[in-house]
Amino acid sequence: MPRPRKCAICGRVIGDNEEVIPYKNKMAHKWCFDGVVNYVETGKEKNRKATEKAKIQREKEKKQSPPPALKTTKRVSEEEFQEKQSVFTFIEELTGEPPKVKHYHILESYIEKYHFTYPGILIALQYFFIDKGNSVADDNFLGILPYIYEEAQKANEAIKKTQAVNEEILSKMDVNDLYPTEKVYVKPKPKARQELTDISEIKIDNERIGRQKSHLPSFGRPYGPPRIR
Repeated sequence: MPRPRKCAICGRVIGDNEEVIPYKNKMAHKWCFDGVVNYVETGKEKNRKATEKAKIQREKEKKQSPPPALKTTKRVSEEEFQEKQSVFTFIEELTGEPPKVKHYHILESYIEKYHFTYPGILIALQYFFIDKGNSVADDNFLGILPYIYEEAQKANEAIKKTQAVNEEILSKMDVNDLYPTEKVYVKPKPKARQELTDISEIKIDNERIGRQKSHLPSFGRPYGPPRIR
């Protein structure tokens, strides 16, 4: 007795008088096959309509949505400009030439990626090349920044704290304690003693005095005291 055939779609036995259609190397009822085809076609149509509807909706939203805002250049304050200029000036003093375009790009990438600041970058460069005494080997000297940035900031903070402590100590101290005063007494210089002349020791030259008197005019009377009448 031959083995009964089963529908490849519904799994039921196919009768001798039932119309069949080949399906996936097997046999299937014609109505089962038609149902599958109809389902597939219906699904495709639904998908096509849904896709078309979504496309129309996107076009509609695109027309209604406002145009994208124009990208504007960020305005830099005077303080930010001076901070940048300080870094560029230091680089020029360090290398002997103005910063190159790639130096600008490197600094901007560090600020965006590592959230560095220009004042912090200046502190790091001064710390590595001035305080540590390192020299510039080539154009890639800015590559050291990610490795010494935090260390430089900590060193700078330590210096600030030390200075603050010293200033506080000095503000509480008396200047006289730092520089004690000393009284100096100067002995006055004695005055020179003036020798007195003894009148008894003075010799009078009478002869010379007589000669001087003989040359004086008489004015009608002899030289001498006036007469008393």
